[in-house]
Amino acid sequence: MKTTKTLIACAAMALLSGCMTITGEPRHEHTLYEDPEPVGAEHPLYQSISVSPAADFKGTSIITLSGRVSPNLSDDSFTELLNDTLKSANLLGDGYTLEARLIDGGGWGLFKGRVVALGPLKRTVVIHYVVTNSNGEVVYDREITAVGEFTSYNAMRSYYLTERRVAEAGYRANLEALVADLKALKG
Repeated sequence: MKTTKTLIACAAMALLSGCMTITGEPRHEHTLYEDPEPVGAEHPLYQSISVSPAADFKGTSIITLSGRVSPNLSDDSFTELLNDTLKSANLLGDGYTLEARLIDGGGWGLFKGRVVALGPLKRTVVIHYVVTNSNGEVVYDREITAVGEFTSYNAMRSYYLTERRVAEAGYRANLEALVADLKALKG
């Protein structure tokens, strides 16, 4: 009887210990792309792009059973990040509208086959962007794939906090590619 109670107690502890996870949404300051060479007033898109609310960014939850423990941005977080990134490039304003939809956040989490988060790590982030002018005509339509990389040899760091570092690099690389594309547009 004592063995049965011990086994039941151990099984309950094992089950409940997996209900909460040390994780976190990618941090704004580590994900933001700040353009070192913002456009000037002579650029046709200077201060002329507004941002629509982002779509399909599922966010992060500490509840393991939610299926959202991999560090991901939420719709609101990515919209704020887009605004701040465009502002740093002198592209934020009115006239054109930018829409962003997450295709694949690249989250690898424990349920996708990776067991440890050590060594050189990569996470691919795919986002579809569309820019329309004031007449509703599409002037830019592209799916950007960017890879975030981070190397970790700290076995004591939380698995998902290490993944967060890789996710931050992936989102930032994606935003950098977007800004480069927008700066190359001629309006």
